[in-house]
Amino acid sequence: MNNQNTLIKKVSINDIYDFVDNGDPAETPPEIALYFVLMEKVRQLDSRALDYGTKTSVINHLVKAEHLTRHLAEKVYYDGLEYYNASNRLSKQAQRNVYANKIDRQIAICEPFVKEIKDAKDLVMMIEKAAKIRQLDKEEVEIIPAEWLKETFNLYTTNMIEAGLEPINDNLLIKQIDNYQDLTNKEKAQVKREAGLLTLEIFPNDKENPRKER
Repeated sequence: MNNQNTLIKKVSINDIYDFVDNGDPAETPPEIALYFVLMEKVRQLDSRALDYGTKTSVINHLVKAEHLTRHLAEKVYYDGLEYYNASNRLSKQAQRNVYANKIDRQIAICEPFVKEIKDAKDLVMMIEKAAKIRQLDKEEVEIIPAEWLKETFNLYTTNMIEAGLEPINDNLLIKQIDNYQDLTNKEKAQVKREAGLLTLEIFPNDKENPRKER
């Protein structure tokens, strides 16, 4: 297998985004550097509408000139369009921008030749079409991060350390509770249970509940 194929076969668009967000440009891994070069080539070829205006022509160039396998050439093609056209990481939005950019190129070609009102109206319709493809006529919908929708669980514990609290001096706390003269012995015992100093009764007998004696 061609060395370039071997080098980039495990690279994904997520690796590219991760490097852009967290990587050090001075220490770019060779496979990431090559992938950037190939994606930039896709962007350049795609912009040359007269020579490489279709997906097939760009992929064929990557296969013949860069010696990529057809599978990797297609992968690089889509990743290149995704990277350079996505305003966010949604593939559908990237595809919308690809087509809108093609309309933009046609607008740039046609605009110098506008001579009549009809020509101007046609140009405005092209501009409106590009805007609608980009969905600029729609309200932005806030995307809920996937991690927010993941199932969570609650941990119930009476252990202070597990709960993230500082450990306490049990003997000192017992003395402090015993020193409350206004509490009965049953009340003191209940406070000690709730403080984790005695075994906690989850479902206490109402008749023995010190809180109901008053």
